[in-house]
Amino acid sequence: ILQICLCLHSAQALISPFPPLEYSLLDGVGDDEAILNLQEHLRRRIEERHRLNMLVQEQQEFLRKFTFELVSDYDSTISNHDDLSKENEQQTKTVRHLQTRIKLLEKSQNDLYKTANQIERENKVLKTQIDERNIEIKSLKSERRKDKNDFENKMKVKLNEIEQHYINDIKNKENQMRELERQHDDKLNIIRSMAASNNITNEQFLIPVNSASSHTNPEILTEHVYQNQNQNQQQQYHRVEMIISHNNNNNNNNNNN
Repeated sequence: ILQICLCLHSAQALISPFPPLEYSLLDGVGDDEAILNLQEHLRRRIEERHRLNMLVQEQQEFLRKFTFELVSDYDSTISNHDDLSKENEQQTKTVRHLQTRIKLLEKSQNDLYKTANQIERENKVLKTQIDERNIEIKSLKSERRKDKNDFENKMKVKLNEIEQHYINDIKNKENQMRELERQHDDKLNIIRSMAASNNITNEQFLIPVNSASSHTNPEILTEHVYQNQNQNQQQQYHRVEMIISHNNNNNNNNNNN
């Protein structure tokens, strides 16, 4: 850029006008001196033109190189622009995809918040239900404990009643056993008394041999004695049965009372 500015400045100097001849004459300058001035001016103009030509050539070479570099840079820029456009398109697609993903994630997050709020509400409801259930369980436990205590008390009363019933049964059976023992003793006493009376009867029916032989036949007398003994035994047995039956009836009446 500095070289271009210098070139333009030199070009302006090159196209500057010649000093007017009238001006030289009016100033009292002679023709020879004016010609010399003009020659000097032309020489300097030629040198300046040569220098400017060299500078223009340098600037053309620089401009050619600059143009080549600019074209290369432009091609590279166009290529980079294409690459950047493709990359931009890819990034645009990626951005759109990410935006879609973000929207989906936002929707999922909103759904998650809704689900979390719903779960929290359900948890509160469940907690309330659990508290109510615990209260019911405590109430049921207390009721069962009360029922258990009532049942245990009833069982104790029932066991006491059963125990007392069995004790009474045992006492009744003991009384019955005593009564049976008493009856058995009575029977034994009756049998003993019957046996004693049989012995007396036998002794009463014993007849001396001498007297029997003098009056009756011994065989006929013996048969008569046996018949009397059998009749007496049957009567005594019948009497024992009557006594036992009477005692049993009395015992049954006492038990019923």
